Amino acid sequence: MVYPRILILLTLAIFQWALACETECKDGVTNVFVGNYSSPVHQVFRKLGERLSDRLSLNEDPQYYLQPINDTFHKEAYDFIQNAIFSRFHGKCQDVTTGINPIGCPNPSCPVICGTPGSLVYHYPELEAIVHTAVKALLVQIAKPSSPAYSNSSSRIYQAYHSNNMVRSWLRFSPAHVPGTYGVSDRHTLNQSLSGVFRDIPSLLDNECGGPRKDAPHTFPRCSWKKTMTKYILRFP
Repeated sequence: MVYPRILILLTLAIFQWALACETECKDGVTNVFVGNYSSPVHQVFRKLGERLSDRLSLNEDPQYYLQPINDTFHKEAYDFIQNAIFSRFHGKCQDVTTGINPIGCPNPSCPVICGTPGSLVYHYPELEAIVHTAVKALLVQIAKPSSPAYSNSSSRIYQAYHSNNMVRSWLRFSPAHVPGTYGVSDRHTLNQSLSGVFRDIPSLLDNECGGPRKDAPHTFPRCSWKKTMTKYILRFP
């Protein structure tokens, strides 16, 4: 009975190793992309802060007001990006009729869309576009007026406005406030201003990433990292 038990344990160990390798690959790829995008996203928030300073009279560092949105992005980025990548790249690459892997699958360059390192490498331009689109979509989602993070940011600005009695210098481009009209109209004006700033998020990220390539409009030269990423991805079996 010892021999069958050993076989069972060995089989389970191999199965668990395979799952761990798959998880390790997903986690590794996701973490590297999140890390790679940290710099361009930081620059996006820096420019958003500059635009807030240009439009609003604020005493604090503008990043203080953007912190709820920034924190929420970094909290949700990992799961959001991983889901975007591996809802596309998943499953086996074998031919469904023969059960045979196509040439290059699982490594080093698999023409089939599947959940293997070779598939990620072969279809890297699509992978690159998926990640960029996911980062952009998450930023836009968090910066919508219906978002709790947006609400927290706007509340910080509104409270600063109220506590510092900034009625006359609320918005440089807005009409002068009429005495006694402080309240809903000011909050509405604030939301209009913030929406105007956050509306530029997609173009800010695209510009930080070098703008779309003419020959591949959904990919961005400064947010590609193709050479280092393909080398990293192929570390996984």
